[in-house]
Amino acid sequence: MNNFEKLLNSKNKNVIIFANTIQAFKNSQVFYSRLFRSICEQDTEELNNLIKILKKQNFSDTLDVVMWLEA
Repeated sequence: MNNFEKLLNSKNKNVIIFANTIQAFKNSQVFYSRLFRSICEQDTEELNNLIKILKKQNFSDTLDVVMWLEA
């Protein structure tokens, strides 16, 4: 299982919304394509740090993720 699949299979709502957002835009937006690739290349420690950060967020939908990333 690659890093991105780990995010998609998470039990945490924020992590799943984040992963779904990246997946939705990765083929049409360069920023999201690079972010997807970067996540896939992270080592275990980096991925765990990302997950910790995401779990602290309060995402309701894709727009929340976009606003958080682009703020």
